Amino acid sequence: MRHAAALFVAVSAIAVAVVGVGGLIALRAVSTGEARQRAQDTASVAARAVQERLTNGIVRGRSTSLVRIDALVSAGVLRDPIEHVTLRLADGEIVFSSRTDDIGSSDPLDEGEAAGLAQDEPGVVASDDDFLVVSVPIATPDGTPLLFQADVRSGAVATGSRRLLTAVLPVLAVTLLALALLLVPLALRLARRVRDSQQERARLLQHAVDASATERRRIAGELHDGLGQQLVGLSMTLSAEADAIEATDRAAAARLRETGDRTREQLRALRSALLGIYPPSLERTGLGAALEDLSANLRADDVDVEVDVPAELEITPATEALLFRAAREAVRNVTTHARARRVRIAVAADDGLASLSVCDDGVGFDPALRDGLAAEGHLGLAMLEDLARDGGGSLHIDTRPGAGTTLHLEAPLAVGAGR
Repeated sequence: MRHAAALFVAVSAIAVAVVGVGGLIALRAVSTGEARQRAQDTASVAARAVQERLTNGIVRGRSTSLVRIDALVSAGVLRDPIEHVTLRLADGEIVFSSRTDDIGSSDPLDEGEAAGLAQDEPGVVASDDDFLVVSVPIATPDGTPLLFQADVRSGAVATGSRRLLTAVLPVLAVTLLALALLLVPLALRLARRVRDSQQERARLLQHAVDASATERRRIAGELHDGLGQQLVGLSMTLSAEADAIEATDRAAAARLRETGDRTREQLRALRSALLGIYPPSLERTGLGAALEDLSANLRADDVDVEVDVPAELEITPATEALLFRAAREAVRNVTTHARARRVRIAVAADDGLASLSVCDDGVGFDPALRDGLAAEGHLGLAMLEDLARDGGGSLHIDTRPGAGTTLHLEAPLAVGAGR
């Protein structure tokens, strides 16, 4: 649960950090844009003030008009952040400048300045590290268009941007911190739900395994005490009857003995089936003996079987049952499909995991056909995969046509204590 909660908190912290960085970048862009807009607004107010004092003589360079505008600019316009003011005609001639030496000079308007003269709103036509040049179109009383240009200090714009950013940033930080703190109890709650779900799955799995074992034991007991004992009695009766009529009817006695042999064969088959359903040796003598009993049918078919189970193996009964069930399914597949001549069954335990490997040198099969086999009702391997996964382990099948098959199962030493 701690791992799940820590992972959730870590991912949430990364998400909050990404949102915070994105918000900071967006906020900085907004604050810079807002500061530039304020600079434009300041220049626009100054331009309107100058336009109200303009006379037509400014265009012709009359000194009275120049003095009037200079007094206004010096007294009320050249204030922080505006450092310099210029009035220009459409052909680029400077009719007024706060730097008097520039009056009368001519510098053709560039594209940005010409566009600024044609529009009705102020705009930034140039900028560098020191100044923003804000252009505002105005006109003389007789309608002659002029371009009011104010050099606004870039430092003032940056200062305004920082001031706005400083005012809003704490709000953003507090909001993100509150969001992060709200995620912690949510993460713990989700982790507890995951833990409870895992524990419930473990309980259900153990219940299913116990119920399956109980039902198998009941069925095996009924078959052994019922049909098994009947077959034993029938075999003994046939042998006794054959001995009784041997002297008078040898042919009938031979038929009775043949029937008795077939009955005993069926009895052996029944005992093998009972071993598959519920191996008594699994609880009585352990996994190694149960696997030896399980491989008896293979040895009867002249298959070379090697069973390797460490004598000091210590695993829980539930894990033993899971490994035996996997081995039983593998042996059933070998008997039915593999046509193998050599089989190796090995069990090991290491680093908190128990493992089972069943290898055969049979015909193998195409792994791509497994889904089709499941669709046709061959669910043994699919059920084993589910059981292994629910127990915290995994099942792997390594096979290809003509190269045999290896079934490898890994499970915690105590089923239900899985990942």
